[in-house]
Amino acid sequence: MPRYSRSNDYVECIVHPMYGARKWKLPMQWVEYPIKKNDSGTIFKRTSWFVRLLLEGEVFSEFNFRETYRHLLAIPPAYAVRKPHDPRVAGLVHALQDRCAKEQEHNRCCDSANMLRCQWIKNPSFLMIQVKAWVKKDCREEFTALWGTIIGSIVKNQIETVHEA
Repeated sequence: MPRYSRSNDYVECIVHPMYGARKWKLPMQWVEYPIKKNDSGTIFKRTSWFVRLLLEGEVFSEFNFRETYRHLLAIPPAYAVRKPHDPRVAGLVHALQDRCAKEQEHNRCCDSANMLRCQWIKNPSFLMIQVKAWVKKDCREEFTALWGTIIGSIVKNQIETVHEA
């Protein structure tokens, strides 16, 4: 199962490398989740894993909908990779891809803590509507009230880190 590497700031997965013409097996390695150039399928899969890991609090501990805000969600974060055709999943994945594709290199999407934090510095409500679609209808007011606190904490931590360096 892929994981988020905070030290490298990307989604990574395990590969089983082989060497030489005889394809000698080498030890398994964790590597950056690959994106094939001009392949929207691999970009969608990588971004889907980023969404899952984001909602589970692996990218930002403050953004933990697996434990801290579990009571708010109508569907679990795992749906991001299990149900790619669900409108809530597609909406969140496409929002990350569309916003950052305009500002970043071609074939790159908003799939790192740094890229997402930069988006939230510019626009604190970025992704709020898409994440709100994951929230139970009777909890949406509570979610809206929490959003500013969560994003403010993430942005504040970045600003404090920059000032310390």
